[in-house]
Amino acid sequence: MRHQSRQADTTPLMLEAPIDPIAAVSHPDRYPYNAALRAESGLHWFADRELWALVSVPLVTVAFDMQPAKARPPGEPVPAFLEQTRAGNIFGRLARMSDGPPHAEQRARTMQLMRRLIGEMVAAGAAQAIDAVASPWRERMDGVSLNALIRALPVMAVLATFGFAPPTSSAVLASIDTWVAGLSALATDGQRADAVEAMEGLLPLLAAHGVQGLDDAAAHVAVSMQPHEATAGLIGAGLLRLAADQGLRNAAVAASLRWDHFAEEVLRHDLPIQNTRRVMAADVAIEGRRVHAGDTVVLVVASAARDLSAHDAPDEFRLGRLRRTTLPPSAGVHACPGGPAALATAQWAWRHIAQQCAPDGLAALAGGVTWRPSVNARIPVFAR
Repeated sequence: MRHQSRQADTTPLMLEAPIDPIAAVSHPDRYPYNAALRAESGLHWFADRELWALVSVPLVTVAFDMQPAKARPPGEPVPAFLEQTRAGNIFGRLARMSDGPPHAEQRARTMQLMRRLIGEMVAAGAAQAIDAVASPWRERMDGVSLNALIRALPVMAVLATFGFAPPTSSAVLASIDTWVAGLSALATDGQRADAVEAMEGLLPLLAAHGVQGLDDAAAHVAVSMQPHEATAGLIGAGLLRLAADQGLRNAAVAASLRWDHFAEEVLRHDLPIQNTRRVMAADVAIEGRRVHAGDTVVLVVASAARDLSAHDAPDEFRLGRLRRTTLPPSAGVHACPGGPAALATAQWAWRHIAQQCAPDGLAALAGGVTWRPSVNARIPVFAR
């Protein structure tokens, strides 16, 4: 398969699979493909997807702060299926989905909530939530219940920190799960309709907990939906690393692993959110090439995190790296504020799972792994 260039003087890159950076998100071994893209150029045009992909550290870093790069297409603040709905009012108030003054105001509200999710508090929330979501896995030790644990714990930890108690927290989790699925670029019409309905059910649950007004509700939705895929992917990536490395497995089971170092390197080595999108509001020149207003630009952060210009031996997993370039899924004015909470939740999950498993049990997790279909979130699905 090939990708095509908008410039006739560049030779198309020929690769079997994956065929583009979006397909690569759920590919078993995406990183050699990323390296091949970087070796050719930091900027690529994919005609089938109608998007540009930035894959190198310099270009990704610049693009995060590029003024014309917007979170939403100009003139389309919310997706068409959300127009004229309360769900659309919430979407339009999500800080990550807006720009300019509305973004700044809503980001301030969201950051105020995020300050309650400091590492120690969200870890306590995870400890509380684990009893509600981990018992099926502890009883069966199978892939289905492990996948459910990984998907539920991040949101439940946030809700526990905010004082939500079961069964309300379980109902909120179900609504968030349906909402996020409906926002996916891969969603069906039925899933989109379900997302609108889920938000209609979620808003009364938030109001009963003292959340007043759409702005406040949107801030709570933002901090609840963000870890749903990002932290789940981080937990899964860490479990795969433990499955692949006997030394790390033994240290984890013996409670001698430096989980903070482990978490930071997992986040660099296999980012759970592999890319983020921007839409250009004006023509810009990138690496000498013209990117037009209205063009979609995908910032492939997972590729940049393995750029040799950012890290020594970037494909190696090394604890305690002296030099680590942090490239979150979103930077600049849209910088993701949830990193510390995600790391704290993931560390709690890894410790808990390692306490329940012998090293052989952790090693067995590597068998039959697939990845959840997604355009940006890399979430392993365990078969064991």
